[in-house]
Amino acid sequence: LDRSSATRRAEDEERLALINDGIAFCKDGKETMLRLVDYKLLPFKLAREEAETKTTQALGDLDRAAKSMASRIQRLEQDIAESQHEHGMSTQGIEELLSRERAERERNEETVATILEMLSEQGILELPR
Repeated sequence: LDRSSATRRAEDEERLALINDGIAFCKDGKETMLRLVDYKLLPFKLAREEAETKTTQALGDLDRAAKSMASRIQRLEQDIAESQHEHGMSTQGIEELLSRERAERERNEETVATILEMLSEQGILELPR
């Protein structure tokens, strides 16, 4: 009986060791799988962070351009007021004003075109073809 009991005890200990090894194997497999998933998702996470950074930069550029345009518009309004006062809206005053306004509009269009191209190159904005 003692031998049979000792044999059973040894078999039970072997089974318990096998169960513990299986549990450890499963836990290790789970940790390995989680590391693998993190590794596989890392490029997507980095791409998203890079896109967020570029978007923030582009929005900052757009904000600066908008402030610049607002400043230019304010300058134009001042020029109009000065021209009206100085020239009494004479033909020459109107022509000078229109000339400055056209030049300002061209600069603004160039600025907007440059910003749109930059956004397109960075993949933030898709321009129609």
